[in-house]
Amino acid sequence: MSRLAKQKLPRNQRGIALIMVLSLVALVATVVSDFQYNSRVSYQLAINARDELQAEYNALSAMRLRALLLKQSGKLNAQRSLIATAIGIDVNMIPPIGQLVEMIPVECGLLSTIMKIPDSDFGTNSDSAPKESFFDGECMAVSTSEHAKISINMLRNQLNNSSKNITRLLLGLLQEPRLEKHFQEDDRNGTHAENPAELVGALIDWTDSDNNQSGNQVSDEDRFYAYLKDSYKVKNAPFDSLAEIQLVHGMDDDLFNMLKEHLSIYTDGTQMELATTPADRIVLLGL
Repeated sequence: MSRLAKQKLPRNQRGIALIMVLSLVALVATVVSDFQYNSRVSYQLAINARDELQAEYNALSAMRLRALLLKQSGKLNAQRSLIATAIGIDVNMIPPIGQLVEMIPVECGLLSTIMKIPDSDFGTNSDSAPKESFFDGECMAVSTSEHAKISINMLRNQLNNSSKNITRLLLGLLQEPRLEKHFQEDDRNGTHAENPAELVGALIDWTDSDNNQSGNQVSDEDRFYAYLKDSYKVKNAPFDSLAEIQLVHGMDDDLFNMLKEHLSIYTDGTQMELATTPADRIVLLGL
């Protein structure tokens, strides 16, 4: 072996080679780590998308089953007298079908007992094969009657006095002691209704067709809104959504959140349906 072949590399060249190897190892490790991270993220996103889709269709299924029960309960309710005659009891002894329907829970556990995924082989009926549910996860569907709420759009009918009962219900609702602070403290616009009657009057002014303030025929109903930072005018038309009530003078966000479950814009009745009205609302309104 020649003397040249036995000669070792200079020390500075050996250092450069080591640095190149370490750099290559670090680069490969970075690429592998980034690939693994992206894979985990993609996998988790796929799981989240699957769960979101499952939750959406669980909710839709529960809602459709609830709608089916309500539809059938309407037909049964119309036949209450025939059912009572058939079983030989007074029709008043049969509670409204709507109340009975509300007692039936519509949730994923119930749906899972009704529906099962068929066996994968389609040709056998093996009891040992695991049965998989259509409705993995949690879901719950409830229904509330709009006829059990106060129809605030009926406030607009001042000429034929059809809003008197709605006004009475609203005043009874607003007399609750915990709401008193909303008639004493300014909202974020720096204003507040002095009492429940003023707030109900503002609701009437928003829906009626004239420009006079309710209870004060010589005052302009727009005066509460003209001096706001972002001023606007009274609508003089029915509410299109419950959220629109927040534009009315005296209705701050906290007050709206407490009242919205008791109000409705979807009915034209001046009476509340006691058969579907929750007991706490009956006590609250003094019905």
